[in-house]
Amino acid sequence: MTHVLKHLKKISIVLITIFSINSYACDVCGCGAGNSSSTQYSNYNYFGLSYNYMHFNYKEGIHSTSPIGTDNINSVQLTGQYFITGRLSINTMIPFQFNEREASTGTVQNHGLGDISLTGLFNLFHNDDNQSLRIGVGVKLPTGKFDLIRANANNASSISATQLGTGALDVIFPLQYAIQINDISFQANATYFYKTENKYYFKYGDQTQIQAKVSYLFKETTKASWSVSGGVSYDKFLNSKTSGSANFNTDGVMTNAIIGLKCELQKLAIGINYQTPIDQKLVNNDVTFNRGLGIYTHWKF
Repeated sequence: MTHVLKHLKKISIVLITIFSINSYACDVCGCGAGNSSSTQYSNYNYFGLSYNYMHFNYKEGIHSTSPIGTDNINSVQLTGQYFITGRLSINTMIPFQFNEREASTGTVQNHGLGDISLTGLFNLFHNDDNQSLRIGVGVKLPTGKFDLIRANANNASSISATQLGTGALDVIFPLQYAIQINDISFQANATYFYKTENKYYFKYGDQTQIQAKVSYLFKETTKASWSVSGGVSYDKFLNSKTSGSANFNTDGVMTNAIIGLKCELQKLAIGINYQTPIDQKLVNNDVTFNRGLGIYTHWKF
């Protein structure tokens, strides 16, 4: 009997998902969103606080005349890094989401704890102070709430923009390279997110993130140093799946330009980044990314 009930539950969830109106999933919105402030490379121990904002427009229906809505994705993140040895570090991020959807039918808000991530990184370059190559593995825990009813009650990008988390365990594979030559530094990050199925038999598409930037130290005193940076970020999302079957037109790709400013004191680092789109195709062009802003602080110890 228990076996039969499990199958009936699975069938009912599949039917709800299939017959929902225009329910899409693109992990760039909401729980998958992240500004460049969350991927800053640092070679010191710190705990920090960052704020990320991303602004999207989305089409509420399937017709060309369908109303255009707005998603405002806000995330406040507690971050930290600790070097267990000179080569091995542990990184963590605890996000709190404040999401707002402005639609023709009204405004919907959703806020709370997001998905906590924990990552270990190992530096392959042991005796080089100006260069590092770090590889690692991590997990993104299902601490943020995933609501199937909320997901199916909205239109384009609803499964992500109104969610606090994916509801599933994700495995993270990061690769980071950094080099410093006099006043110029270069940093490249690549991260692959392997997504798993949540208890509603829903699986977000696997995700690839790549960032590259160049920074220039333009002013340095005994008390503070100032640097500017410019770079490019690339995000790719595969189609989501329900009970193993692909939900087509739920994938996406996005390339953004990033500019930033950073000030470092003896025990404190403060930075700001701004993102603007270069090229994108999100959820069959039903979702448009407009801009992103990131502000972060690191307290060194």
